[in-house]
Amino acid sequence: MFSVGPLQRKITALARAGSTGQFDWARYESLHRSWAISGLCRDAGPLIALVLMILKPYLALRSSERIRSAAGSLCRPAGGSRL
Repeated sequence: MFSVGPLQRKITALARAGSTGQFDWARYESLHRSWAISGLCRDAGPLIALVLMILKPYLALRSSERIRSAAGSLCRPAGGSRL
């Protein structure tokens, strides 16, 4: 996977060369596709981290509730009455 900066420079050079003569659309589409995929991969990590930071308190609360309810059921006598 390429980084976004070098791909942008290649696209710019291709556009400048195409302005003086015949534009190479196939090469442009290939570079643009690589640029879009690289950008998506670059941006996906921070977005996933943001979602996890937002959901972490909720997920931790739900997890601790499940642990407490499981521990509470282990401490009850078999007859169902509480001590």
